Amino acid sequence: MTQCWIVFCPEKRHPGLWARWRDLKCVAVGWGTRKYSEGPSKDDGWGMALSCLERMERGHVVVPYLGNFRLGIPGRIKAFHVEDHEWRPTTTSKSRPKGDLGRRIEVEWRKEGMPSPDKIVRIPKTARHGPVTRPTLRSLNPEHYEDLLGYILNSANWIDYPERRRP
Repeated sequence: MTQCWIVFCPEKRHPGLWARWRDLKCVAVGWGTRKYSEGPSKDDGWGMALSCLERMERGHVVVPYLGNFRLGIPGRIKAFHVEDHEWRPTTTSKSRPKGDLGRRIEVEWRKEGMPSPDKIVRIPKTARHGPVTRPTLRSLNPEHYEDLLGYILNSANWIDYPERRRP
């Protein structure tokens, strides 16, 4: 089976980020080039993400996790643009006006059986056993990926994106 990964898309902090990643055909991680480099760091999060990036390969599959038990669609890795000199932010914020999440992993999104761009996937309550992911990037065991894919392919789990909030 192909190696699978889950990558955190901080949709709550950056509303609309999933749509941007989908349009850009990428997922991305942060750790900007001024504070971090491609080498070791005292930041555990960067060390974990860097370790994952080093193990990822073209052809592997990534699943965006949008938080709150919500998922984007899987994508197959086509290329890596994660070196310091390739930094291209996918979002900005007040705290990071020059951009964030600029280490991009180019993907080809799966199309067959997937929700339309105005939908995302919510994992059913009966299947929630704690958070899907906490780290920015981590590997998925094949059984967990198959479970997530089952939820993604089941249109009963599709919800509007962006979600309509009730007053």
